[in-house]
Amino acid sequence: MATNDNPNLSRSTLPQSRLGIAGFITGLLSICILVSYLVFLFFVLKSTDDFGLSIYQRIPAILIFVLCATLLLSLITLVLGIISLFQKRHKKLFAILAIVEWVVSVLLLIISFFTFFIFTS
Repeated sequence: MATNDNPNLSRSTLPQSRLGIAGFITGLLSICILVSYLVFLFFVLKSTDDFGLSIYQRIPAILIFVLCATLLLSLITLVLGIISLFQKRHKKLFAILAIVEWVVSVLLLIISFFTFFIFTS
């Protein structure tokens, strides 16, 4: 009998869920994309140099790409976090962290969306 088939395993010997780890990594990637976009937006819109009109015309296209990428990654993070949360005989740490990262990425997504319109108006 394999050690994973034993229902009497202690909590410390249970393996981490691979889906939870994958959800955690996609959540980190989503947060990194949003933070880098917010830093980019801050430096471009608050700089004193005149970048010309072309950089301001490209920002909505960048915003649409960031929104689509982070929405997709956030959805994947949530699905993987929920699935791994209900897996039996696996630790739940990365599943919970993935769901927390989903909440953080949604909040950052809302902040980046409104920040763009506040700075450009």
